[in-house]
Amino acid sequence: MMVCDEIGQYHYNIYNFSKAIFNYEKYLETAFSNNDTIHIIRALNKIASNYRKISAYSESANYYFKAMSLLYQGPTVTSNEFISEKYNTLYGLGSIYLDLNITGEALTYLRDALELTYINNEIERQAESYELIGSTLEIMMD
Repeated sequence: MMVCDEIGQYHYNIYNFSKAIFNYEKYLETAFSNNDTIHIIRALNKIASNYRKISAYSESANYYFKAMSLLYQGPTVTSNEFISEKYNTLYGLGSIYLDLNITGEALTYLRDALELTYINNEIERQAESYELIGSTLEIMMD
């Protein structure tokens, strides 16, 4: 499972998104076969992120919403891993809506993502969130 994740990350880093998606889909299959929820969510987020990079917004949103569905099923999990993946999902959806100039939705998802960064005191992610929130507000002001 982790090998597919690492190979996917390698391809992502060299901007070969189709090969990254292929490997993350293998990661997802393995996570499903192991019934490993956190890795299923992580794989969904990584596939979504790659689709967003190639502007395949519908596919990207589909994977993010699948991840969100799993995040909100069952008991509330507060582990750092789940919080991190929830951030990735919300931030990713906010980014898609911003790319599509749907600023109201973008702002909602980005603010929700920002709130999560305070739980684990993730300063870099706070800055990342504030940057996109600022961009969203600028567009809304125009």
